[in-house]
Amino acid sequence: MSFKNNKQITLIGALTSKPYAFNARSWELKNIETIDIFDSLCSNIKVDIRDSKIMRILPSYNDNINEEWISDKARFSFDGLNRWRFVNPMIKKNNLFIETNWKECLNSVKNEFTSNKYKNIIINTGYFTDIETIISLKNLSNKLDNVQTNSINIPFDFQNDYLINENLDTINGRKVYIIVGLNLRLENPVLNIKLRKLSKKKNVLIGYIGSYFDSTYNMVNLGNNLDIIKKIFTGKHWFCSYLSQFNKNNLNYELQNEISFIFGQEFFNKYNSINLYNNLKNLKFKNFKISFNTLLSHSGYINALELGFNNTININNNDHRSNLYYLIGTESNNNINKNDTVIFQGHHNDKIRSKIDIIMPSTNWLEKYALYINCFGMIQKTKFVINPPINSRDDWKIIEMLNINIFNKLDLFDLKKVHSVLEKITPNFMKNIDKFKYIRNNFLNLKLSYTTPSLFNIKSLFKSFISNYYKFTSIERASKIMLECSNKLNKSKNNYIKINK
Repeated sequence: MSFKNNKQITLIGALTSKPYAFNARSWELKNIETIDIFDSLCSNIKVDIRDSKIMRILPSYNDNINEEWISDKARFSFDGLNRWRFVNPMIKKNNLFIETNWKECLNSVKNEFTSNKYKNIIINTGYFTDIETIISLKNLSNKLDNVQTNSINIPFDFQNDYLINENLDTINGRKVYIIVGLNLRLENPVLNIKLRKLSKKKNVLIGYIGSYFDSTYNMVNLGNNLDIIKKIFTGKHWFCSYLSQFNKNNLNYELQNEISFIFGQEFFNKYNSINLYNNLKNLKFKNFKISFNTLLSHSGYINALELGFNNTININNNDHRSNLYYLIGTESNNNINKNDTVIFQGHHNDKIRSKIDIIMPSTNWLEKYALYINCFGMIQKTKFVINPPINSRDDWKIIEMLNINIFNKLDLFDLKKVHSVLEKITPNFMKNIDKFKYIRNNFLNLKLSYTTPSLFNIKSLFKSFISNYYKFTSIERASKIMLECSNKLNKSKNNYIKINK
């Protein structure tokens, strides 16, 4: 828009995607609707392909999830899916990876699993692990001895403890949100837009506990340690005066009087934060009803918690034998020692590549049909979009091939069988695909321990686990577009996602 001779002139031009520009015509493209899993919202997307190549990714409208928005990662990082990728089974010999076939690779894995030289077999799942893979892992791990799982260090079993338990689009009454250890602009940009829309309502007040970042909406920065939560509940924090004033200013609105806590994954990385969370649920706040929500970074963690495949590690330090690590799409593991053996199953991993001993290449979510649970508890499925490398296999199929090799028995021979086992664990699971809320009607009977309120005295500071939005996972680090975005952002004087640690 410009002005000439005091007259307004509107200039209309097309907003084009630079990576896509002049590479294809719209009628040459075939579009397939699927989901993005670079964050736990699982935004609906439309993938445009020509032959077997992804040309662009656009948002697919879904009013309950992402509306018409998607993140930069969902839109532009697809070029990293085929770079720095594992495409053939490999075994390390004399510190060099040697390409091999699946038969020899599976025999090597079998020898490691059946060996008595390891004190524990530790199975980890990563950001992008689907429901079917975890079902197969549970089946395999139940047959093995000394198996420990460490997908995510959150010992929750009830859905209310690891999901967002409300629809942010239907807030009518006056409400207070307190965000704890969560940088929404980095961890879930589309959900950040939803909260920004809420912030424009006069009957919504938003507080934030954590390291400072440049947000896109008005919120009250309460500080940067867990002790603040205790002060708010005891009425000793200055934010309590905001709450009382907020009540007086909103008498004409529908009475709701609720404080909704949203805890990020950064919160649960703190020492004793689980005990603090459990104790908070037993407390009451004057004139307000309290609700609790959790936002995990990726859907793979939610899938693991839903099927009880979370942290069970209890390693005996008196046993000096080494461990066997079986990693499925896991980016890193700081507990790996020099004498440990590492088996990696996945498509990308640049962080611990030097520590890996055996590689089994698998497909990504655009190369298979798979189920994922998003942060609102909605079950969604990916669709087959492009052909995978010829030697890549679906994760659950690799586990079943391993199952045959070790036990000479095939339990899960197709997806229907996998889903039938899933239905026994969580009834009505398959009937709730694409519905807004999936309510699980059976639980795994994990008992949570509640400790004394003395554990509220925690003064450790929050520090964001995301240092660079565009280079968080191996796929993003492999993407040329994400690298260019990261370089331009670092040179920019106005770095809007810069974190003050």
